[in-house]
Amino acid sequence: MSSRPRLVETAPLDAALAAIEQAIRETPAEGLPDLAAGLAGLSARVSLRLAGNPAARSPAGPERLLTAGEVAEVLRISEGSVYARARQDLKPAAVQLGPGTLRFSSSGIQRFIRARTG
Repeated sequence: MSSRPRLVETAPLDAALAAIEQAIRETPAEGLPDLAAGLAGLSARVSLRLAGNPAARSPAGPERLLTAGEVAEVLRISEGSVYARARQDLKPAAVQLGPGTLRFSSSGIQRFIRARTG
């Protein structure tokens, strides 16, 4: 256990962590990928903030994670092509939620489209 003094009040953090724990326990199995995606987004923003990156500001709403099928519709390519490109030019938008569960950040897909359309 660290003997360093705490620099911030921990009650709000403790309450937030307790709420997350409760959400994990109470979320039906089919909702767990979306919960994991939301937590991954929060974790990424914390990491960016720790690194001093201005992109760490919270978005207006939660990051929407898209399935490969949804990305395929947006890009008008096959779902198989989406998975293949997830290891290439779509890699920055890909979010691995667990074994066999891949999603794509909507903002990452929008950046991908903007980079190719000017």
